Amino acid sequence: MLVISGTAVPESDLANRSWRLAELLSRVADIILAVPELTGLSHAGFAVVFYNRRNIGMIARDSDAVVCDPDVIKAHPFIINTGAPVAVDLGAASASLRQRELPGAAMESALMADFFFCSDENSRKIWLAALNQFGRINSHTRKSDGELRRLIDVVILPQAQAGMNQIRRASAAPGLKPLKRFCSSPCFARDRGTVYNQAKMPAPEPRRGFLYYLSRLRYHLKANGARIAAARSGALIRRKISGN
Repeated sequence: MLVISGTAVPESDLANRSWRLAELLSRVADIILAVPELTGLSHAGFAVVFYNRRNIGMIARDSDAVVCDPDVIKAHPFIINTGAPVAVDLGAASASLRQRELPGAAMESALMADFFFCSDENSRKIWLAALNQFGRINSHTRKSDGELRRLIDVVILPQAQAGMNQIRRASAAPGLKPLKRFCSSPCFARDRGTVYNQAKMPAPEPRRGFLYYLSRLRYHLKANGARIAAARSGALIRRKISGN
């Protein structure tokens, strides 16, 4: 699973929410934590990698599921279309959300994720209203899940800078069950692929024509030699044929 942090993780302060999520989830799944700045941080339980706009889509496509906050989706909306189920952490966003004040259109891409979790029941009620406003509460999401817990649930994290013994105890706590369930069996939302989602999802990248690939071949021939160009072109053709 891939956990994406929207902010850098300072080495002097590991209270970052994404770091804590990666630490907790590493007890039940193989985790990669992606951070937006080069860092010397490491952890025995999970891998820490650097990401930018050019490589985050590739990292997400190679993951079974993605966990991130709304700011990451707003900055990189194509993450929703990488083929991996996406869980959005609304905990930090809930702190700035006031009662009866629903998120604006800027949050729309984040509200297209497959699963959401927040820190308490009051926040969940507010986000349920937001999800309903954007059409995510429908016959597909209500099917066999009248309480909508498979769409949005409450996840309680331990206190910041908790010791590993507390992390182990917290991993078995009831408050983490919704997120552990998503980790053990990542799945798309029930309304993924419906007419509603197809209309709301970001448009796919345009298909590149023959002239584009010809120019790339000429570039490789000029910069890297015929042998490397042939190898890269063959790999590209195989990927296009296989669809991977």
